[in-house]
Amino acid sequence: MRTLVTSNYGLYNNALITKLLEKNKPKQPTTTGMLISEEIQCDSPLVEIEVTQTQDGASVQTDNVFRNGCAPDNSGAGSLCFNDNCYPSFIFTDTQNTETQKEIDGEVFVPEEPLTFYLEQNPASPLVEVTLNKELIQTINTEQVGATACKR
Repeated sequence: MRTLVTSNYGLYNNALITKLLEKNKPKQPTTTGMLISEEIQCDSPLVEIEVTQTQDGASVQTDNVFRNGCAPDNSGAGSLCFNDNCYPSFIFTDTQNTETQKEIDGEVFVPEEPLTFYLEQNPASPLVEVTLNKELIQTINTEQVGATACKR
């Protein structure tokens, strides 16, 4: 093998690669994630929040519709935060240039469509601070989500 650009390695190298793969193959099947011991049932009250990228940063909207389901209980590192849960506000589309083999230049894809997030409604602490890059965009009061007008 003089180059990695080909998919034809020759008979000898193919046999050698196959032998090495068989030698290092696990004896028992493995799981790449955590097994779920029981089915998770959740019927939590959810608040739908839509975040749209704007020239000024971002805008936030929510409706007064009550939803049931599961909301994430943890999040990763990112610049878009709902109280203490943070998420990335953009998607990287970096790729290696296969023709020049140069370093990745990269670009950032900012969606024009709104990003939708679901947060669990917390009656004890109904205010949700939405921040982008640690700057407050909007505070949402989730206390009235799902409320309807009373009939007389």
